[in-house]
Amino acid sequence: WYYGTWLWRLRGYADLLLGGVGMRRCRRDPDRLVVGDALDFWRVEAWEPERRLRLAAEMKVPGRAWLEFEVVPDGSGTIIHQTAVFDPIGLWGLLYWYSLVPVHGWGPRLSGGHLGPIDAARACAIVGARVAIPVHWGTLHAPGSRHLPPGWMDRAGDAFEVALGREAPGCRAVVLRPGERWSADPAGTSA
Repeated sequence: WYYGTWLWRLRGYADLLLGGVGMRRCRRDPDRLVVGDALDFWRVEAWEPERRLRLAAEMKVPGRAWLEFEVVPDGSGTIIHQTAVFDPIGLWGLLYWYSLVPVHGWGPRLSGGHLGPIDAARACAIVGARVAIPVHWGTLHAPGSRHLPPGWMDRAGDAFEVALGREAPGCRAVVLRPGERWSADPAGTSA
């Protein structure tokens, strides 16, 4: 795991206690995946080598969950899209999703493993990124709070854009509001 391996292990133990598969399952082959393979508490649902991997959650959750990685060539580099989808079922599903907010990061203080606007801009400078899209900001509003005036939940994307201008002026920020889409053509301009 990228971060918090102990948290994922804890989640695996909790899953076993709830009658789920936990993280005790081994891979069929350590170097190759095929559709249907088990991967911790995920099942390979789609696999296109060097292009796409979609995992369906088999852990006990009050809903359905997927994790997808898509790799797109971009000139001399590569863009990796990571998408997590959770489809809650009923009130328990919503409560479960909102209970994860402190883990996934919410507000001006994010949990470990997340970068704030300035550190994220510095990371873009270090890797020489040409385009950067901040994610997760503004997506975890409490129920009903979208009707309130904009606040700190809505500022992170713009703060990243300002920090990027200072820390990595050669990198372009694409700040998407929740629900917006953007794609890059091979020349790196918006399509």
